[in-house]
Amino acid sequence: MLPCELTYKLNQQMNREFRYAGICLARSSWFLESHHDDIAYFFRLLAQSSITRTMKFYNFLSKCQETPFIIPNVPVTDDNELSLSVIINEILLDFKMRNENISTIEKISAKRSNIKTSLFIANIRILYRDEAQLLLSTIETHGLKENIAIM
Repeated sequence: MLPCELTYKLNQQMNREFRYAGICLARSSWFLESHHDDIAYFFRLLAQSSITRTMKFYNFLSKCQETPFIIPNVPVTDDNELSLSVIINEILLDFKMRNENISTIEKISAKRSNIKTSLFIANIRILYRDEAQLLLSTIETHGLKENIAIM
């Protein structure tokens, strides 16, 4: 079993991944309706990657004899308020928040000398690096840099 603090943070991260997948699917639909098929496909890839990470967290928690819980919490936004700039910044901000939470989990697992969690997070970090590369590549390929307000 894991320390409560780690269980909480891992569940939180799993739910952030699940939420992110829902956001990516919704934004994919917006891009399809806006006739940006390539970017819509990219967002479907992000959603699939996020679901894969969600399942990795779920499986890890289950193997540690914890009870993972998924909270279906996908925010609803008015599509009329969306723009390319809003979506790009939303995705980058979410990526930043998820990475910060991973860093917190790394620190807690190191402090608690929880090697199993440290190794799991090290493998998850690889997936985040891949996602970062994909985000950067898509932003550059589609000339979206001017839409970025945060970084």
